[in-house]
Amino acid sequence: MSTATKTPERGATARLEADERAGTSVAKAPSGRAVPGPGKTDPGKTDPGRTDPGRTDPAETDPAPRTPGPAGRLKGRMRVPRPQSFGDFLKISFGLFVILPTFMSVLYLAFVASPLYEAESRFTVRSATESSAASRVFGEALSTLAGGNRGGSQSAQDVFIALNYIRSRNIIADLGGVPMLVRAFDPATADYFSRLDVNGPSEKVWDYWKSRIRTEYNTTSGIATLRVQSSDPAAALWLSEEILRATEGMINRISEEARRDALLRAEAELQLHRDRLTAAMLAVNAFRDRMKIIDPVIEAKSVGTVVAELMLQKVSAETQLATSSRDLAEDAPSRRMLEGQIAELDKQIDELRGQIAGEQGGNVLSEQIRTYEALQIESVFASQLYTAAQAAYSEAKARSDRKSLYVIRVIEPEQPERASYPDIPSGAFLVFATAGVLWSIAALMVAAVRDHSN
Repeated sequence: MSTATKTPERGATARLEADERAGTSVAKAPSGRAVPGPGKTDPGKTDPGRTDPGRTDPAETDPAPRTPGPAGRLKGRMRVPRPQSFGDFLKISFGLFVILPTFMSVLYLAFVASPLYEAESRFTVRSATESSAASRVFGEALSTLAGGNRGGSQSAQDVFIALNYIRSRNIIADLGGVPMLVRAFDPATADYFSRLDVNGPSEKVWDYWKSRIRTEYNTTSGIATLRVQSSDPAAALWLSEEILRATEGMINRISEEARRDALLRAEAELQLHRDRLTAAMLAVNAFRDRMKIIDPVIEAKSVGTVVAELMLQKVSAETQLATSSRDLAEDAPSRRMLEGQIAELDKQIDELRGQIAGEQGGNVLSEQIRTYEALQIESVFASQLYTAAQAAYSEAKARSDRKSLYVIRVIEPEQPERASYPDIPSGAFLVFATAGVLWSIAALMVAAVRDHSN
């Protein structure tokens, strides 16, 4: 654009600004006549610039709109400000609530956060005598039917006990309490946000312990992993060793208590069955003293043998009587002797049979045999239980003299050489993703409210 073209436009702009400062404005009256603004003369008075005072200017009475010139377009652009768009709001809010927190987190992780060294070790818990596969499966099936041991084998339960102890409050006290925590997590070497408050409540101390001690368990191999974090690599190694040592002591205490309880139970069972066997033997002896016989069964057998012999004698006498009855008279002495002999044999046989099974109450051998056999069964059963109790007591005694559970270190802890935390990319991405998700939800809510209001 040439200089001649720009000069009228600048002149029109200057005149427009002068009129605005003077307060000049022209409005249309309801009758269509021009109403003078401030600084204008009355139309009734003679205007030196006009030749005919009774006529009005066609520009003042012409209702047709005039096309604005360059000065009018510039005036419209200058007086009407452009409103801020919703896209600018989203950009500003994204920078404040997403980019700025991410940038601050990067600054904290890079220049403020204290480095953390991680010492890793792996271990498992095994018993001294591993049962066979068949017995283990059978035992687990019985335990499942009984409603217990649903979580797996006994070895897995022992490992879970150790892991729970590592993340409990008891291990803090067993390791030495606050002095141990100060040595492991020295507040002087940590930044303000990751520092341990040793004077805080026990719950806070416990939460800090769980944030620095991490455990994992592999159900396939049965191996547990222990990770200890500290701002000092030597302290991380020392604390790992102390935790493993305390875990071994806890497992040994549990094993010792279990062995002691098993021994006490075996001893109690042995005493119970000993008393039962003694009572059964005393009952048998009392029966023998009362009945004046050693064994009713043997007595019954001897009586039966005598009865059989008498029966043979009776048969022989009856045979002789039948043979000689044709040659002897009825009152012959030999015949009367045979008949008397047969009668005596019958009497003896009846008496002996009455001793075996008759109506003489408790003196009958059959009743004595029934009572004796019941006492004998109780005595034999008590003797077998006593023998089994003796074997169980001997096994419990042998187990109590040796350890039954061992903490096996699969991987020994080593002193770390490089800090594992903080991880700047991962931490920054986590902050960015979290802030981005929250910002997206808020932006969607604002957009929904804005659309609803429009």
